[in-house]
This record gives sequence, C-alpha cells and structure tokens, in this order.
Amino acid sequence: MATAKKAAGAAKKAPAKKAPAKKAAAAKKTVAKKATAAKKTVAKKAAAVKKTVVKKAAAAKKTVAKKAAAVKKTVVKKAAAVKKAVAKKAPAKKAAAKKAPAKKAAAKKAASKPAPAAKTTLSPAAAWPFPTGNKP
Repeated sequence: MATAKKAAGAAKKAPAKKAPAKKAAAAKKTVAKKATAAKKTVAKKAAAVKKTVVKKAAAAKKTVAKKAAAVKKTVVKKAAAVKKAVAKKAPAKKAAAKKAPAKKAAAKKAASKPAPAAKTTLSPAAAWPFPTGNKP
C-alpha cells in the first residue's frame, strides 16, 4: 500500500507543478508585454527629447554663427582702417627714407672735398697795425 500511496502522491504532485509553470509563462508574457510597451514609450520620449535638443543646438549654432559673422565684420573693418592709416603713413616714411640717403650722400660729398681756404687779399693799409695811418 505504501507504494500505491506514493504513486498516487506522485501523480497528484505532477499536475500541481504544471500549473505554476503555466502561471509563470503567463507572467513572463505579461512582463514582456509591459517591458516592450515601456521600451516603446521610452523610445518615443527619447526621440522627442532628441528632437528638442537638436532644435536647440541648431538655434544655438545659428546665433553663434551670427555673432561670429558680426565680430568678423568689425575686425575686418578695423583692419581696413588700420591698413589705410598705415598706407597713408607709408608714403611719407618712404619719402623721408628717400630724402635721408640723399642728405647722407650730400654730406659725404661735402666731407670728402676739403673746404676752400678763405681768400684774403693783403693790402698795405690792412697789414699796417697802427691806427695813425702814417706808414714809414
């Protein structure tokens, strides 16, 4: 009898194990469905966030580009003004630079020639050192 009870007990226990397995499979399916639904919502939210981030980044790029263009224009204008000022000063410097070597050359020529001696014509009246005017 003991063997019959054990066999009956084993037969009863086997269907009991199948029921929890079915419940587990059903639970897995519901969990999987919920997980896919959650994944879809997360993906949708992520896509929406990504779009807003991309839009904000594009707007920021535009503003940065505009500011950079404005700064570039001012720098170009200032550079042009400086170039004009330098160009105005440059001819004066060039002329001065041309004049300076000419002056140096003239000074060298003058230095190379000996200065002419002072011409003095001696007259007897000029040579007499006494104020009387009477000469011997």
